[in-house]
Amino acid sequence: MTGAGTGDGAGTLVNGPGAPPATAVSDRGEVLLGQPFEVLVHVRHGPAERYALADRQPAGPFTVLSGGCATQAGVLGGETRCEVRLAMLDLGTHSPVLRLDATAGAARTLEVTATSVRATPVSDLSVPAAAIPLRGMADPVPLFVPTWEPAAWIALGTAIVVSIAVAAMRRIRARLWEAERRQRAVPRSLTPSEELEARLDELESASPQLAGAASWFALSHAVRSYLAALSPPATLDRTTAEVLAALRATPVSGLDLSRFVGFCAVLDRAKYAGAPLDAKAWRAALAAAREILESTRPPSWSDAAEARRA
Repeated sequence: MTGAGTGDGAGTLVNGPGAPPATAVSDRGEVLLGQPFEVLVHVRHGPAERYALADRQPAGPFTVLSGGCATQAGVLGGETRCEVRLAMLDLGTHSPVLRLDATAGAARTLEVTATSVRATPVSDLSVPAAAIPLRGMADPVPLFVPTWEPAAWIALGTAIVVSIAVAAMRRIRARLWEAERRQRAVPRSLTPSEELEARLDELESASPQLAGAASWFALSHAVRSYLAALSPPATLDRTTAEVLAALRATPVSGLDLSRFVGFCAVLDRAKYAGAPLDAKAWRAALAAAREILESTRPPSWSDAAEARRA
């Protein structure tokens, strides 16, 4: 349904095909703000139709104070006249729109636009405020109240995910650090003097089980390995004479070479002459080896000495 009105005193509403013609005329062209005025509505319709002023009027800058409709039936048709009392609530020129509902006949609603009325400010201060009608309360408007609850849940979920990720990263790093620590925790190797001392202890504890020349070979190898660490030219692949020559050329501090010559002679005779193992001679050889160790043991082994030994 659409409605249109004219500004010259006659307003016509078109409400679809078959709608009856209707006019609405304001009795005044200018009123004070809130001052009552009347609108006369005239509808021509079929003899079986009846119209009445609708309870709910279109929203506009006016308010309906009172009104009523009367229908007269005729031979060729009927007519309805309505007298409505209104008051303007906004300044300026406006055309009130009135709504009529069919109470009999065709089920339709008519909206009639009345002639325009100009509202001017109240200049008469003697008019009491109670006599000026005010616009009613506007319809409630939905109010959106923002809430932080979704953001709080998102923040909580993010915090949980981050904490899990941090815990996982810490656990991975701890495992990597432990693996690196284990790789670096290499047992300290013995110095040549510590190795000779440990070997002499083993040979001495195994003395009752000695047999043949094997023990003499083991003792000779242990002592010569130790001296080769102190004097590199005295390598194990040399003969006894070559080792003595190397020790004369590159002497070892604290080594009594004359006593070492006698020690080597005892070892060679026991290793190669096939002499039977004598417990007393064995103990004397072990004691001589310990004297060599104690007289030549360095106070500390340098990195260079360790590198030569390795």
